[in-house]
Amino acid sequence: MTRLFWRTFFPLLYVVLRVGDPLLSRWTAARGLGNTVELRVAGRHSGSPRRVLVGLLLIGDRRYVGHANATATWTRNLAAAGRGELSVDGAAEIACTAIPLTPGPERDAVVAAAGRQHPFPIDLAYRIAARQIKAEGTFFRLEPVGGAIIPLPLAAARRARARAAAGREPG
Repeated sequence: MTRLFWRTFFPLLYVVLRVGDPLLSRWTAARGLGNTVELRVAGRHSGSPRRVLVGLLLIGDRRYVGHANATATWTRNLAAAGRGELSVDGAAEIACTAIPLTPGPERDAVVAAAGRQHPFPIDLAYRIAARQIKAEGTFFRLEPVGGAIIPLPLAAARRARARAAAGREPG
């Protein structure tokens, strides 16, 4: 598939998600939606807090967030701020430092994990476009401030337990 396709597909997908955000936010608060959490980050121009739903990825004991398209507004805001606050399943916010990932094994592992851990249809899109995402995606390792622990969303924790019980990789 061409770069033009993926540069068009991901922004359109996220427009659909943004339009559906009010309903999606209520759904995730009540039932959970895979690995979806709320991230709040200061706008790089206004400084005003911006809220976005993102997929929280787990590799070992580390947590990651990212976007398939390097031009996403929230990733540019997070890169500029260097920190954000996560709310998992509507719980109190957890302050985190955001460390941008450079190309290499850690970032490649995060892209691969996204294809396993995100809910459908995002997981499928990440698997199909893995090469494009490795080239252009933006990803961050989140390190909690003050030794806090970032829990997994309940829906993602249930899925991880089911995969472990079946003897499969927890991603």
